[in-house]
Order: sequence, then C-alpha cells, then structure tokens
Amino acid sequence: MGVIGCGKKACSAHIPALVKLENVDLRYLSDINEERLRELKEKYPQCETFTDYRDLLSCGELDGVVICTHTNLHCKIAKEFLLKGIDVFTEKPVAMNYTEAFETAEIAREKGRVFDAGVCLRFASSLEKVRNIIQWGEIGNVYHVSCCFRFSKSIPGAGSDYTKKSKSGGGVLIDLGVHNFDAIDYCLGGVNWKSASGKCISSPLMASGENSKAGYVMESEIKSDVEDYAFGTAQSESGITLSFEGAWAQNIGEEEKYIDFLGDKGAVRFNYYRGYTFWGKGGEKLGECENCYDGKMYENELRSFADDILKRRFESRNAVKNVLSSAKLIDMIYASSDDK
Repeated sequence: MGVIGCGKKACSAHIPALVKLENVDLRYLSDINEERLRELKEKYPQCETFTDYRDLLSCGELDGVVICTHTNLHCKIAKEFLLKGIDVFTEKPVAMNYTEAFETAEIAREKGRVFDAGVCLRFASSLEKVRNIIQWGEIGNVYHVSCCFRFSKSIPGAGSDYTKKSKSGGGVLIDLGVHNFDAIDYCLGGVNWKSASGKCISSPLMASGENSKAGYVMESEIKSDVEDYAFGTAQSESGITLSFEGAWAQNIGEEEKYIDFLGDKGAVRFNYYRGYTFWGKGGEKLGECENCYDGKMYENELRSFADDILKRRFESRNAVKNVLSSAKLIDMIYASSDDK
C-alpha cells in the first residue's frame, strides 16, 4: 500500500491505522514536502518516499493507494491509478462535485478496480448502533431528519487551500456536511434526494482568520471564497425531509454536533461519533449511551479497503457508489445558494 499526501490527517489517522493492519504492508509514502518525508522516513524506515506521486505508478508491487491530498486532486490522481490497474481509497470529499465523482467511479467499474471513499462515520461503532435502531424499526417510519454541525474554531487554515473553492470545492458544507449527509444515507439504507434549498454564507469571521482550527496554518494574506456557514432543507424521493445547519466559525463557544432521526414510533439522536439517545412515543427515554465509540473508525475503514482488494469486493460499505447520494445533495444545495 502507498499513501499520497502526508499531511495532518494522514499522519494522525491513516498512516498509523495502516501500520496496525496485519494484512497490509505500508511500503510507499508521497508528499510534496521534502522535510515531512524525511521525518516520516525516520518513523517508518520500511517505506520508500517520493515527492512526485506519479513515481508510484511504476512501483511493480503496489496494490492500492490511499489519497489524502486536497480535494481538487482526489479524482485526478485516482483516475491515473485506476487506469493503471491499481485500487484506490480517497479521503472525503471524494470529488469536487457529483459529476467528477460519478465519472471516476465509472472508470473504476470499467477497469474492474476497487474505488473506496473515506467516509469514516460509516465505521464508527456508535453510528452502527443508531443504524440498527432505525433498520430494526424501533422508531418506526422515519419522516424527518435534522442535523447540526456547528463549530466555533474549525476553519482548517484560513487563507489556505482549504478555504479556496478551486482547491477544496467549498467550505463547511463539503468539509463537515459530507460526513452528516453520508451518515444519514447509511442509517436510512440509501436516500435518493429529489430537491434541496439552502444558503451558504461567508461571514466576516472568515476574513479575520481568528477562528482557524488548532494545528492548521493560517496564511498571512487571507483570501477566501468558500462558506463558513450553511443552512437549508431537502426532500427525498420517498418523502423524508431534511433540515440542516452547519458552521465552521460561529461565535458560540459550544459545539453543536448531532443528527436527529424522527420516526412515527420514536426518535434517536446521534451525538456525532460519541454516542446516542433513543426515545419512544411521547418522548419516553428508552436508551442512552454517552460514549459508544471505540476509536477505531479509521482503522476499520482501511481494513475494509484492504479486504476489498484481497477479496475483490466492489459493493462494500465504503464503495464510492455509496457516497454519490451525498455528493449530489451537496451539489443541489450549492446550486440553490448560487441562485439566491
């Protein structure tokens, strides 16, 4: 296996997870930052390092790559490796938009290659419990879902490529909303969204850069054209409605992260990856788990990718075809916002 793009998330989550897997030999690392590669080489001496990811295309023993670059490079790099016959795992968001994701998924299908997506909440033990409550009919028929992903200091480097639409595809909606929308899709067993309306706003907080996420570099000259706040509604083909609100940089010091599934027999709230609360008719609390998360979602999603390669599975939990629904929804919301 090889990793392309060895930034903060790859170093804190993906690389350590790959090293733990008994059926994976992490052999190659690629990043444009030479100093970072030198540090990684000291930590993982078994790995060959490359500043140009294309050098990996000629590595004869390479079976799969994990792509952790900026969003604008995800599908570009994925296509090169898929066409070469190498299986691909791409961090979220998989693509800049639905069309790009679909086209790359089609290449993978035509070439008979595995193409998986880094939608890690699908592998959170806490979300699995919520999905079971819903799928087992314990809250009846779901008629509405409400999700909130509001943070106070979560801009991933104001002025950096994360806050430039040409590099990232968007702001808080595509960065954090994608997790929520995909979790909803997974819990409901797949959703076909037919309409959406929303508004994306770049507040003065984006220009100040004061609310950047800890550990991310803030550029001295801040220029941003993405949103740090978004809200809206959507409706599925089956009649389920959705309302959402997200913020990278609100001036409220408490994070608000949850997904509420409202059913005709009860309701369940997913408290992001930590746990859940489950109610019956009349609001009677039937169950609660404050922390059902085992801390292994990155390890689990990459284990699934390795198993997909070895077993030639193309319909697994993190197959890219499963994230096309959320990609389409995000496109509809952005289009609606641009029209207003």
